[in-house]
Amino acid sequence: MRKLVPVSAYESFLGTDFTFADLGLVNLRGRKFSLLSEEMVAGVPAYKVQEIVAGAVFYYPRIVTWVAKDSMLPLRRDYYDAANHLWKAELYQDTAIIDGVPTVLRMRMEDRQQNTSTELRVSEVRYDATIPDDLFDPQRLPQASKHPLWTPAAP
Repeated sequence: MRKLVPVSAYESFLGTDFTFADLGLVNLRGRKFSLLSEEMVAGVPAYKVQEIVAGAVFYYPRIVTWVAKDSMLPLRRDYYDAANHLWKAELYQDTAIIDGVPTVLRMRMEDRQQNTSTELRVSEVRYDATIPDDLFDPQRLPQASKHPLWTPAAP
């Protein structure tokens, strides 16, 4: 069990090039968004949107995202450091409609400054799943992985 506080949101996620914040686990308040242009990304019409964090120095002071016009799913996201140099590029490569929800199934984070990369692949997604409260009981966490909830859904 782990509580994410603002500082730990930017720690490496399981030793990868992603942080918890890169995976969307971050507060969106205090940010200014602006539409920069419309462009084609890998043959897909997209909006190019800039995100600036207001106020204090921030882990990623500027983020630029290309969002597909048709699905509104991200196609690419560039993260900049405090000196406004490209730090990381996140590429969203596979999507599917699951339970009526457009869902990213494969994403790749490239750390352009360290010359490393990590690819995350999602093999199964279930929306609106009922999660029993007892899975969050700290005394029962060691047995949580054996709960029937984690059994793959039938095709």
